[in-house]
Amino acid sequence: MPKFSLERTISIKAPAASVFSNVKDFRNWVAWSPWILAEPMCRLEYAEDGRSYSWSGDIIGAGKMEVLDVVENKEIHYRLSFLKPFKSVSSVSFYFDEGSGETNTRWTMSGSLPFFLFWMKRTMVAAISMDYDRGLRMLKDQVELGQVPSTLKFAGFETVEGFEYVGLSRDCKLSEISDRMGADMQQAASILSALGIEMEGPPVCFYERFDMSEGTTRYRIALPVAAGTPCPEGLEKGTLGEIKAYAIHHTGAYRHLGNAWAAGMMHQRSKVFAGSKESPPFEVYRNDPCAVGEEELLSTVYFPAK
Repeated sequence: MPKFSLERTISIKAPAASVFSNVKDFRNWVAWSPWILAEPMCRLEYAEDGRSYSWSGDIIGAGKMEVLDVVENKEIHYRLSFLKPFKSVSSVSFYFDEGSGETNTRWTMSGSLPFFLFWMKRTMVAAISMDYDRGLRMLKDQVELGQVPSTLKFAGFETVEGFEYVGLSRDCKLSEISDRMGADMQQAASILSALGIEMEGPPVCFYERFDMSEGTTRYRIALPVAAGTPCPEGLEKGTLGEIKAYAIHHTGAYRHLGNAWAAGMMHQRSKVFAGSKESPPFEVYRNDPCAVGEEELLSTVYFPAK
């Protein structure tokens, strides 16, 4: 049985007791779980003593989590049992270390994969690590802000009209994507502005390659322009033809856009839609982050579909 282990951490500006209480009560997990958001209507059942809960859904599978041991405001240890899509048992823990006005929050998992899944160990560890990162970011906001500025709307299939665009591409680590993409977007927009070229629609970002196990991606910033617009020096030009895509609308901070991507990939694995290689998946930024608060930012993630 191939064994695995992983851990992720985040610093939360709050006393350990506050973070601990949000994690200890399973009913609070709905607000920051990185999985339930993909299937909000899944069945959740809680034990009367509060020491366990179970879930069952068509997209997120089925399982149960039980509290094994608690050190008040310090540690919580669980047994995590998956029933679907395959059976397995893992050990999960949270550790809370308070100091200097913050609580360092560590989330761990260790266990074994069924022998027939040995080949996907590296990818699975990378995927769960990313889920943990998303969950910890949401937990941080829930504790610090009192809410998570991230909601999803599963719009289903939409037809995306074709357009011409100019932009630029970059290979980078996923950990660097926020800073790199922001700089690239500003650079491309500045070149258009200096030439007096107006955008013909909201900015877009295509993800041409995405490697979870390596933690890298290749993206293409795309700024829609009028047909026939010459390509400015320093930028690339391209065209997206009309396509059918599965759409997920995200409202909230860009740091939580990964929720839409993760939910879409879970929906695809569950055969809610069949993906197409006609175009790479992409996200569209529908309003200006300089004009609205982060909780009002509107973005759409499109997964090209057959």
